[in-house]
Amino acid sequence: MAWVTNFPATAAAIALCLVIGGALIEATLDLAPSPAEQIGDFLYNCSAQLTPDHCGTMIASEMLFGNVTTSFACCTRLVGMGKNCHTELVKNYLSRVESTANATRVWRRSDEVWGRCLDLWYQYSF
Repeated sequence: MAWVTNFPATAAAIALCLVIGGALIEATLDLAPSPAEQIGDFLYNCSAQLTPDHCGTMIASEMLFGNVTTSFACCTRLVGMGKNCHTELVKNYLSRVESTANATRVWRRSDEVWGRCLDLWYQYSF
């Protein structure tokens, strides 16, 4: 019953808690990454899995120029990062190049590299 006799102080304390809580929630919402930032983080995390052993360079060279065969170690990294990462990295690359004339060839080679790497992974991982 003591809180009833000191109602103005109790009401002020509750109001203060609500204001602080609301400010914290608003600050948290403001800190949430935008969709573009989320995609950027996703692509960064994908590509980071391919940086050891220059795997990203090797895979890109095979897809873009056909002048390299991706090693087993890099195939393992590619399959380990997953098809979704692979597809999104290719999409991101193709969205940035001026010429789309080679896009069909890049997608075909991308599928070939993925398929060959997946076959190697299945063959030697089990």
